[in-house]
Amino acid sequence: MFPIAKIRRDFPLLEKGIIYFDNAASSLTPIQVIKAIEDYYLNYRANISRGIYSLSREATLKYEKTREKIAKFINSNPEEIIFTRNTTESINIVANGLNLSRCDKIITTIFEHHSNLLPWLRLREKGIEVEIISPKSVLDFLLELEESIDSRTRLIAMSHVSNVIGNIFPIEKVGKICRDEGILLLVDGAQSAPHLEIDVKKLNCDFFAFSAHKMLGPTGVGCLYIREETFSELKPTFLGGGTVEDVPLPEFELFKNFSKFEYGTPNISGVIGLGEAINYLSEIRKRNCHEYEKKLFEKLFRKIRDLSNLELYCPEIPLRERIPILPFNIKGKNPEKVAKILDKNKICVRSGHHCAIPLIKKFLKIDGCVRASLYFYNTYDEIEKFVETLESLL
Repeated sequence: MFPIAKIRRDFPLLEKGIIYFDNAASSLTPIQVIKAIEDYYLNYRANISRGIYSLSREATLKYEKTREKIAKFINSNPEEIIFTRNTTESINIVANGLNLSRCDKIITTIFEHHSNLLPWLRLREKGIEVEIISPKSVLDFLLELEESIDSRTRLIAMSHVSNVIGNIFPIEKVGKICRDEGILLLVDGAQSAPHLEIDVKKLNCDFFAFSAHKMLGPTGVGCLYIREETFSELKPTFLGGGTVEDVPLPEFELFKNFSKFEYGTPNISGVIGLGEAINYLSEIRKRNCHEYEKKLFEKLFRKIRDLSNLELYCPEIPLRERIPILPFNIKGKNPEKVAKILDKNKICVRSGHHCAIPLIKKFLKIDGCVRASLYFYNTYDEIEKFVETLESLL
């Protein structure tokens, strides 16, 4: 039996009586992660990699231990992991670091979060073609992608999971196509890493980006996986302390490993906090949290789809091919107003464009929507209250 009562005690914010259904934006943080960050500041506060004294050595050890945990979490090598501030920075590092020419083409999709769209669109200023595929249906995505690939295609950049409609894209199939065609693949894993088992080798991707704050960790920390064979194709966007092996003026020699991408003093406490979040997630996944999440989402979907005057978006996508994200609108009501009313009932949801304006306006053909997104610490009782509140609005 999934120990939901015990788990909820690890999240102090839940004691305030809120119903937190905005997990696609940012998850809550368990007390174990908070204590790990506090422990760093109270007991071994020092910079990493540079000092030989004991505090610095301990900080470095804990920091690098997180790199090992991340590597195990996504089935990669520690040398293939670099720490960033978030998914957005990770994607920008790739977009700005690849040696692209005017004859190259980038393919992305209309389903992307702005963070995996704007960095590529800006490359048009350099004469690089950026094609945005926009199928009539999510189910037609793979066919249109294959038709868009040509001899000039250098990279495909796409989300593993949509942050608006929650569908899981067939990245393994895309990865196989990319390998066969000699194309690089960047995957935005911001929504998938918190919910799915990630194996970058099975995905066949060259880059995989995700953020700590969506998977129990602190804000201001992200990760970028770079496939070892692809390291040489990417130049660091920023240079400074920690990135060079030697500076034989007027030249300089960059490190050959991940260090060349990690400039300056990083978010040490945040990385240590992420390490503890990985510990927590790894343990909770042994308790069948995936199955519990699926059952939660199924109950929410079944209850909400029967409400009159309520519009669900992309309901044709099977539940097994989604994570627990549910976009909807109440007919005749502004989504912002709906979110405010829910907030008065201590229910936290997101409303608006969800940093995905093309998806919202061109694909769904609406001006905005309400989004409820669940995580493993949510409960059946919370879903009941949420649906009851919507019923009163309807």
